[in-house]
Amino acid sequence: MKKTFLLLALAAGLLMTAAPALADGGFYVVAVGRGVGTKITSLPMEINTPGFYYLTGNLSYSGASNGITINSDDVTIDLMGFSLSGPGSSGSSYGIIMNNTGGYRRNVEVRNGTISGWNTAVDSILGDFNQRALNLRVVNCINGIMFRGYNGQIKGCTVFTTGSGTGITNGTGVTTGNTVSHCVYGIVGAGTISGNSVGDCTLYHISVTFGASSIIGNTIFTTGQFQTGIYISSSDPVLVTQNSVGGPGTPFHAGSKTVNVANTNAGF
Repeated sequence: MKKTFLLLALAAGLLMTAAPALADGGFYVVAVGRGVGTKITSLPMEINTPGFYYLTGNLSYSGASNGITINSDDVTIDLMGFSLSGPGSSGSSYGIIMNNTGGYRRNVEVRNGTISGWNTAVDSILGDFNQRALNLRVVNCINGIMFRGYNGQIKGCTVFTTGSGTGITNGTGVTTGNTVSHCVYGIVGAGTISGNSVGDCTLYHISVTFGASSIIGNTIFTTGQFQTGIYISSSDPVLVTQNSVGGPGTPFHAGSKTVNVANTNAGF
């Protein structure tokens, strides 16, 4: 009995002091106990030091500034299932933006919650490295998740925009397991684009304009004849395989670009 009590006490102590693990898919560690992370309790907020930051409730902001500005490398923001609501998509403010003044941002992760009512939900500037967006729900924003740098990962997110912007941009990296709809451009970028569901985008549902890329196992549904399922304008090698493209639009367009197409339906 005494041994069991000691083991339980040890486990409780570890929970009180351990740092939260990085999110992977649907799993994340809830911040508990003292000394774990920094609470975000109001907006706008600037993050100037590395660390773990988290919400303890829904936050809203009606001003003209950005919601959260990240001025440091090595930052994790866990929305903890709560929402970050802005003044409305007609403005120019960003829900979460990585500020590269004085240097490009590296190793920033945003996860687990809803971002709504901003011009852009999450924005990473050109030149940033190793950004991650996991398990986010984006609604009522012109643009969803915009990673313009290198080696980004966007996974398990749902993006439904106002219909006048881009759902997901990932400069180079991995874009997988996302649901994107009601955009002008659904998913734009390079790298590995796999296992996504994309529908009802005015122009291109998946677009690769530069960089060697693989477009694998995506499900695309066009709703108008002027929409294009997969659009390739990159001069680098692109593999298109195991995708499903339906609806009245053009399933595939690559112009004069050389693309390796295999095991993909809709006659291309």
